[in-house]
Amino acid sequence: HGSYFFADFCEGLVRSFRGSGGAAGSVTDWDSLFTSPSGVSHIGEDAQGELLIVNLRGQVYRVVAAP
Repeated sequence: HGSYFFADFCEGLVRSFRGSGGAAGSVTDWDSLFTSPSGVSHIGEDAQGELLIVNLRGQVYRVVAAP
């Protein structure tokens, strides 16, 4: 909650940042946890607010909090 996720389509990189007072905070790199050989095509959320990442092959990844 409160994080903005973005991806680099060509590199397949996924990153996030948190907003603070109208400015972006430090960037978190998710590349060690998520790799997509065919490029990220969409980032969204489902009805429960879970983060979803889709690649060009149509694979859907749900990002969940660590236990």
